[in-house]
Amino acid sequence: MAYESVTTYINDILKTRIDGNPARAKTIGGVFEFILEGDTGGIWTLDLTQPLLREGVAEKMNCRIRMAASDFLALVNGTLGAMDAFKTGKLKVEGNLAMSLKLQILLDAKGW
Repeated sequence: MAYESVTTYINDILKTRIDGNPARAKTIGGVFEFILEGDTGGIWTLDLTQPLLREGVAEKMNCRIRMAASDFLALVNGTLGAMDAFKTGKLKVEGNLAMSLKLQILLDAKGW
């Protein structure tokens, strides 16, 4: 299934994964801020210490992920690899880089 909307992916898929297995989400830990730029983008806070997902800026975060909304969709659809996105500048990480690697499990196109 290809995701066509950032908002749909975040509100339906990502939220369902977190709500469906909060104990697993807590093992990732940390607070992440996603800044997805473009017409279909937005800003979301993913707090995996709680766990919760909400729209808006994080008051305090461990890791900020910044990318174009279209590149984020390619990432979660499995057509853009995280390392390729990072190396080509399509994915920018601010803060704890090691923590950002843990997100691959949660964002994997095949689910978790």
